[in-house]
Amino acid sequence: MNLPNTITLCRLGLTAIFVGGTAMESVLGHWIALVAFVIAAISDWFDGHFARKYGMVTPLGKLLDPLADKVLVCSA
Repeated sequence: MNLPNTITLCRLGLTAIFVGGTAMESVLGHWIALVAFVIAAISDWFDGHFARKYGMVTPLGKLLDPLADKVLVCSA
């Protein structure tokens, strides 16, 4: 498992935190959701950057990255 794929899997975990934060229905929960979403969005750029710059593009990454993006956006 290379770095970009690990970042992508962490983004899926951040999606779960985002959903949990929105389900809390409190100001703290909404802040948690906001921070998780922003970190997940930024990590999307980083994993693509590392994969292209260092030649770490893998078939698993080609599948997981768009999947993680869609799961995050659809959950929002």
